[in-house]
Amino acid sequence: MKLITLISAALLLPAGLMLSVSAQAHIGGHKLDEAQCSAVWAKASPGGKAEAISVDQAQRYVVNVGALDEDGDGSVTFEDFKLACADGLMSDQAVTESEECSDVHFTQMNDMIAMMADATKKKVAMTHLELSKAAMKKGDAVECMIEMIEAHKAMGL
Repeated sequence: MKLITLISAALLLPAGLMLSVSAQAHIGGHKLDEAQCSAVWAKASPGGKAEAISVDQAQRYVVNVGALDEDGDGSVTFEDFKLACADGLMSDQAVTESEECSDVHFTQMNDMIAMMADATKKKVAMTHLELSKAAMKKGDAVECMIEMIEAHKAMGL
């Protein structure tokens, strides 16, 4: 009986290890679609899609940064980042920031800008918000996020 238990344990152990590695990779992670992923990348990498970011920069947005830097060079490319988005490795912060180019957030921003007292900052914020909306309408999530960041800056956020 002990032999059967030992053999069963030996056979099931590798399957259990594979499950736990896979499960650990996805604990607390979220999948992002391509537009959401591009929007978050725009915040993570001001240099654009061609410029890699450091693992430290990616850590804010990815729950398992070690899975991104498989070659150990300390950098993360846009392609690596997209894989993390698709694999469900994105953090709550990434989800929040990916939703900034949405109708709900545009409405919130309109309301907040309307309450601004400084006319010059209000005009700058509204200009960037409108540019952000136009970029999103064209399907350009990266430009949408860039303009949203500028709108936030004009608002003092």
